[in-house]
Amino acid sequence: MKNYFKIYVLAVSLLTAFMLIGCSESKNGEKVSQKNEGTVAEKVSETTADNNNEATKENVGSVGEASIDDSTENSDFDADAVANGIEVTSYTYKAYSRYYLILVLKNTVNDCALNVSVDLLDGNDQIVGTEEEEVDAFAKDTEVALIFDSNQKFSKFKWEFEPEACEYYNPVVQNLKCDVSIAKDKAIISVENTGNEPAEYVEYTALFFKGDKIVDTNWGYVGGSDKIEPGKTKKEETNCYEKFDSVKVYLDGRSESDW
Repeated sequence: MKNYFKIYVLAVSLLTAFMLIGCSESKNGEKVSQKNEGTVAEKVSETTADNNNEATKENVGSVGEASIDDSTENSDFDADAVANGIEVTSYTYKAYSRYYLILVLKNTVNDCALNVSVDLLDGNDQIVGTEEEEVDAFAKDTEVALIFDSNQKFSKFKWEFEPEACEYYNPVVQNLKCDVSIAKDKAIISVENTGNEPAEYVEYTALFFKGDKIVDTNWGYVGGSDKIEPGKTKKEETNCYEKFDSVKVYLDGRSESDW
């Protein structure tokens, strides 16, 4: 009987130890297996794009929810703060048989690379168009304009922002001086690189206004695909086939990172 009792006690002890080890491993597994759900700022907005080429404008900040993975390499980059700190001005208009949405984004927090996803919805909240755009190097305190369009009329739109720390490219727009002059049926854009790095793929987006309404948009590259070297200036013409009295030009560009 004593021997059986010893065997029973030993078996219970081993089983208890095994269970304790198992619980400990399970706890650690939970910690390691937590997943980053991604950083997303989302906003649904109303628009009144109609058949009269009229535009609406609203100044709204992006709102949404985000989760941050503390294990990222750049621990100083707060993607949540960047996403929610992007200020948005939206315009809508119709030209010919297409409906357009323009988002002017201002980065108020930190340099970043930015992915922008947009859904265009009809009055029944059905998606009639969806697009994505990327800004390779979005400098703090600068603005960029993105154009989205659909062959179907939309009454709402929804956007999502996914910012990341700049890794492959450095921002340069903060060092680009842009002057715009108006000629007949066109605008002439002059861009001077006042920084120390060559500016690559300097892209312009031109918004043409009649009063406070957008009548047309255009985009292209200043100097084609050539770099704008430090201290140099390049010019580009952009046409407008509607009557306009003012134009706003927004730039995008980058320089190679030393990673």
